[in-house]
Amino acid sequence: LVHGGGWVIGSRRMKPMRYLAGLLVARGFAVAVGEYRMVFRGGRIAEAVDDVVAMLRWWIGRGSELHLDPDRVAAVGLSAGATTLLLAAEQVPLSQVVSVFGVYDFASMRGGLGGLIAPLLLQGEAERWSPLRRSLPTNRLTLLHGTADTLTPIEDARRAAKDWAAAGVTVELIEYEGLPHAFFNDATSPGCQRATADLLRVLGG
Repeated sequence: LVHGGGWVIGSRRMKPMRYLAGLLVARGFAVAVGEYRMVFRGGRIAEAVDDVVAMLRWWIGRGSELHLDPDRVAAVGLSAGATTLLLAAEQVPLSQVVSVFGVYDFASMRGGLGGLIAPLLLQGEAERWSPLRRSLPTNRLTLLHGTADTLTPIEDARRAAKDWAAAGVTVELIEYEGLPHAFFNDATSPGCQRATADLLRVLGG
């Protein structure tokens, strides 16, 4: 699991991480929740990706010790964590990746906080780091996205799913009508419950 927070805040102790980790462990999954460097704490996008790559390699490397199947390692990222995970997955073989309300095109980060963070995070290389413009060598990719997301537009998720499918990636986009960004924040909400059921189905739990 890789947390969100806009590359500015966030940790493995965030409510959605605790919720998802507890849920998956209860279903019999072995779970690791990692962290990565933030913009104002020594990190840019390259450092964040390096940290997630290191986390994935560490987890896979403990497979024998923990009796894990290295061919069945799935990764789930939320928001900024989803984007960072997609970039990290280019370097680490994973059985599947689940991207939840991720940023797929950094050109969409305009104005407000996005306009402030993007120059610091990307250092003028928005096109280079946009997952939409990169190849994704993953066996299976699932995108979960709300249609009322005002931070990461659903249109970007639709375009990403279409382009990656055309490139040969096995990709599924699951849309949630009327749901905003961060719908895993309230575990009791109907939207969160729908997304949880879909996540478990995708992961085989």
